[in-house]
Amino acid sequence: METAGAGGADRSPLDRIREAEAGAARRVAAAREHAEQRVTDASLQARKLVEAARKEGEEEARSHYAAIITAAQAEARTIAAEAETRAGELRESKSKQVETAVRWVVGFVTGIENLSLIHI
Repeated sequence: METAGAGGADRSPLDRIREAEAGAARRVAAAREHAEQRVTDASLQARKLVEAARKEGEEEARSHYAAIITAAQAEARTIAAEAETRAGELRESKSKQVETAVRWVVGFVTGIENLSLIHI
């Protein structure tokens, strides 16, 4: 056998192979642990991204809903204003038609042909 020297020359080839295998196993274990940690970190990051996207989607949906409601309310106000205008026009038209009908009836009953002479 060889005597102890630099680099462990006194170890047998089998011992050196075992040490090399042990070193390789440690490196494989460290690489596996590192890979597992990266997978865990990636999963956490993915969950955070999904949650952020969900929250952003909800906020966009709320914003879109608010815009739709605002537009619908504005349209409802416009329709109500148009309806009020039309109702006023119909009331005015009705009033003129009633006045004309009354003049016609009065003219018919009294025999006055010129309806403009009848003052109501």
